Amino acid sequence: MKLNHIIYTENELISPRWLELMPEALIQTVFTKDETFSNTLIWVVTGIPHWQDIIKFYHSNGNQVLALTRNGSTDEVIAALNAGAKGYLDLFSNTTILEQAANAVTNGALWLPASIVTGLIGSLTVKMPIKNDEELNKLTKRELDVVKEIKTGLSNKEIARRLAISERTVKEHLSSIFSKLEVSDRFQLILKLKA
Repeated sequence: MKLNHIIYTENELISPRWLELMPEALIQTVFTKDETFSNTLIWVVTGIPHWQDIIKFYHSNGNQVLALTRNGSTDEVIAALNAGAKGYLDLFSNTTILEQAANAVTNGALWLPASIVTGLIGSLTVKMPIKNDEELNKLTKRELDVVKEIKTGLSNKEIARRLAISERTVKEHLSSIFSKLEVSDRFQLILKLKA
């Protein structure tokens, strides 16, 4: 079944990349609640009038919604997710990223830029101390060092630099940590350690 696309934006703000990926997309500049669409992925530019209401409406009607941002921020991504968006990305992302985001959310996953995830993890770890010492006993000393750096919201490259190891080694430690703690990503790791 073919997936349809609706893009809510403002006049004159249309990326050629959207049209390249979704040539048959319906471009909307006005929101009316009387229209519902099945098998349709909704794209909403943040900052346009009523953008959160648009996300809430389509989410409540069973559509998957992606938020497109001009100036990404942790507060804005939280507002988009709270409204029901399943993805959040730069509105001028290239077609590969747009397609990956669309595929992710239509398959039930969330799509967030790494910088936003890192910021969210950093804000979570600043506000709440890690409580789950039992889980940490499963890890080696070096894996604990990596976890400590993850808690501060650092990227793999920053962790590698701080621990004087390669980025590949950081990734290997992360794979081991995820396996031992039965999580699939950093966000789940932080949530599990806070339980």
